[in-house]
Amino acid sequence: MRLFVRGDEHFNWYEDENGFTVLRDRATRRYVYAELGASQRLQKTDAIVGRVRPESLGLTPGILPPRAVLRELRANARPTRILGESSTQSSANISAAVITAGTVKNLVILVRFSNHLGRTLPSNSDINTLFNAVGGDAILAPTGSVYDAFLENSYGDLTLDSTVIGWIDVPNTEQYYANGDSGDQTLWEALRDALDDADITVNFNDYDQDNDGFIDAVAFIHSGYGAEWGGTDMDGTAQADRIWSHKWAIQPAWTSNEGVKVFDYHISPSLWSTSGSDIGRIGVIVHETSHFLGLPDLYDIDQSSDGIGSYGLMANSWGFDQSQHYPPHLCAWSKVQLGWVTPTVISTSGTYNLPAVETSRSIFRIDSGFPVNEYLLIENRQPLGTESIMPQGGLAIWHIDDSKNDNTEEGYPGQVGWPGNGNHYQVALLQADGNYHLEKGNNRGDSGDVYHAGGVSSIGPLTVPNTNAYQSGNVVVTNHVIQNISTSSNTMSFDFDAAPPPVTYYERDETVLSSWIDASSGTNHPLTDDSSVTLPIGFNFDFFENTFSSVTISANGYLTFGSNGTVATNAAIPSANQPNNLVALYWDDLNPDFGGNIYSLVEGYAPNRRLTVSWVDVPHYNNASSGQGAGTFEVTLYEASGDIIYRYLDVNFDKFSFNRGRSATVGVENSNGSIATQHSYNTTNSVLGGDVYRYSLKQDVLLIDDDDDAPDTLGDYTTSLTNLGRSYSVWDVAMQGAGPDAATLAGYKSAIWFTGADTGGNAGPNTLDETELSTYLDAGGCVVVSSQDYHLDRGLTPFMTDYLGVAAVLESGLQATLNGVDQVFSALPGPYALTYAFSNASDTLVADASAKTAFVGNMGVAAVMDATPVYRTTYLGFPFSALATLDRDATMTEFMHLCNAQEYDTEGDGLDDALEMGLGSDINATDSDGDTISDFDELNYDGIPGAYVPGQDLHPALADTDGDDYHD
Repeated sequence: MRLFVRGDEHFNWYEDENGFTVLRDRATRRYVYAELGASQRLQKTDAIVGRVRPESLGLTPGILPPRAVLRELRANARPTRILGESSTQSSANISAAVITAGTVKNLVILVRFSNHLGRTLPSNSDINTLFNAVGGDAILAPTGSVYDAFLENSYGDLTLDSTVIGWIDVPNTEQYYANGDSGDQTLWEALRDALDDADITVNFNDYDQDNDGFIDAVAFIHSGYGAEWGGTDMDGTAQADRIWSHKWAIQPAWTSNEGVKVFDYHISPSLWSTSGSDIGRIGVIVHETSHFLGLPDLYDIDQSSDGIGSYGLMANSWGFDQSQHYPPHLCAWSKVQLGWVTPTVISTSGTYNLPAVETSRSIFRIDSGFPVNEYLLIENRQPLGTESIMPQGGLAIWHIDDSKNDNTEEGYPGQVGWPGNGNHYQVALLQADGNYHLEKGNNRGDSGDVYHAGGVSSIGPLTVPNTNAYQSGNVVVTNHVIQNISTSSNTMSFDFDAAPPPVTYYERDETVLSSWIDASSGTNHPLTDDSSVTLPIGFNFDFFENTFSSVTISANGYLTFGSNGTVATNAAIPSANQPNNLVALYWDDLNPDFGGNIYSLVEGYAPNRRLTVSWVDVPHYNNASSGQGAGTFEVTLYEASGDIIYRYLDVNFDKFSFNRGRSATVGVENSNGSIATQHSYNTTNSVLGGDVYRYSLKQDVLLIDDDDDAPDTLGDYTTSLTNLGRSYSVWDVAMQGAGPDAATLAGYKSAIWFTGADTGGNAGPNTLDETELSTYLDAGGCVVVSSQDYHLDRGLTPFMTDYLGVAAVLESGLQATLNGVDQVFSALPGPYALTYAFSNASDTLVADASAKTAFVGNMGVAAVMDATPVYRTTYLGFPFSALATLDRDATMTEFMHLCNAQEYDTEGDGLDDALEMGLGSDINATDSDGDTISDFDELNYDGIPGAYVPGQDLHPALADTDGDDYHD
């Protein structure tokens, strides 16, 4: 029976001709069928392949661990450092830089296993030719050398200058180092021995050009045949007893006599195929070297699909003809990651020309209409250079979603649940023929995948594939059209019809964050079966692309900003059929004739009012006459944020056909039924008693990452936000080239800008950034800034004073502990310890007269906040990352309280916190020192409503020894 090798160097297995999963039993050296164990890992059965029908054991084809387990196995088996960050050792120990430009000296070490002493191997000179020959060699490198491949892909930016040493003999056999697993940690013994030998003659300082203490580039070439070929080689050595080409890391790092460490490495075979003495080819070497530069694999690790196939080196190093003589170029996304191309962002309609990417750094990017981290890339791929055997040239249009981490979750039309299931690659080629062969695993690329005149000359919102956004399974119609694509040539043209970004709603589960509002003190609407009532909202409310002052309440569990509130039969949304302008809380055939009440209640003061509509104990039409169960749920519209919250107390109608969403539609829909965010349609258990969902035109937080990754503190913020169930996007200032503009910021309820000691000498928002932030705040935004060097580098700017509420910054010693004070942050009494794992500075602040203290430390004021009727800000003079994990979560909770204050009423006095903050009122009346003067009044300097009292201070650090009504 034939077996087929599957997987990669990270995780691999066999399949028989019918797709049943097979493992090799190391002890018996037999091949046996596999099953999933209790831990969801593959485990061997006793069924030997060829002797037992796997169906008789209840096995099915394609048994593999779930993707989450595969990722874990992959990470543990072959840790790959992406963009210079180790996944297995702390940054305190491993911090090697990645060099992607200039001349990089690459050390190539030839390693011969003890059982290959008599094997005919390529000479040192031949390997040198394979790596370094300019223009290649007619026999050894007919399409170019490794040097040529990187010079071509980098447009001359990267010169890989390889020095080949060896052969170096190591003491054990290939089988020993493979250890029955195609190479595990045992292989490091061979690499250490080879490095020890090389250290005698090699000055490793020559290979650490950036003086970071780590070798800049190193490759090992071994004397065997690659395990990636499968089967047995000419000497009878099985796949598991050979080395699979890979990029990994020696742990702990090996150190040379000069003190230079070798941590990352990659290894490839010197021999082609599984027999003969032909030299190995450049494809796999260039692929593994690209890992060393920081690029991830772009194929599907579980082999259920083909990733980007032959349109990218990181998915298929073998090339279209499988020879490895013609490795594909790096795809557009990969070249951008390495800094070899800066894409041109296009946002206006027009005709654009695009030269071949093999010879030109020209790539276009389309951002407008997409969420942050989602966009299109367009490149002109032609059969040139190492891609000369490409079957068809044309425009390769890429759909990128950098909120994904890999290419493991394929999605395509016809897949169950797609696109709402969120399945799609991080880097996806939009295949012009619409067949989705790459996602379906049919092939690794064909002539129908790129765009050109002659049948595949356009893509838009209604084509297959299309230009719509799909991040997190939320489809957003961008209405962008790319059309009139020219014939395939070295310079191609196309027309781009740009569309204004569409309006859509984000849904967030807020079950643990929002409480039921009792609307029974408002108006009781005596609706009958299929009836409705229209009433003033009490304020102007923005819904999708329009603004409304009145709303229609339907007896059938929905609101509409139109006139049709009588439709009893629910439908999936979006739909052009009525009702549109729809707020479908629980759209079903309900009948208040037989019981229950429908209330509406307007509360609050401008600009922070809210309307709540509650259906209380309203029965289903088919339950009404029998006295069975009824539903209780409500919807709240918020003036300030434009948010909509659905709350469910009871959705059990005592009949399976109607219970818990089984016969209901839940979601929101625009005025013509073209755009909707649908939570569920006729789905059992889609809503449960106690559930709360928020619909918002804005995501919660834009994280503005300005820390230069030195160190990278992004995870401290994302972890806290994830723990709190808050949605966020990340704007990387270094990657984007600038901070976000006001239009981008306007898509978020809040922005958190974090920055440290900038390597370029300026930390924090620059003057242009401050202007954009000011515009955002003037429109009702909320901003948190965390930086200990913003003021040090910029001085006291008008933005700091006017918006962040900072009168002065004192460059004092480190704050060791913190206590939260005043309004929101008094919920954090502390003391909270600060641990400066990476940062070595903090500032003591002086609050402006209109601002308030947020945190007090042992050195004085550590953070200030400013809350006006329009905007709210917080400025931290210490790094957020210096807080312990739980303290970060608690602090982030109060950031969200501050930035979403209209959702809170801390005192329960009917006045939401946003209103009280804007008026300068106390939101919690806390009196920490028991002197009968509230903390707020003690720290309030604006005289509204409680003037500062000389000598009354919540904390000793705020003493006013000279009685000038300002703390020392």
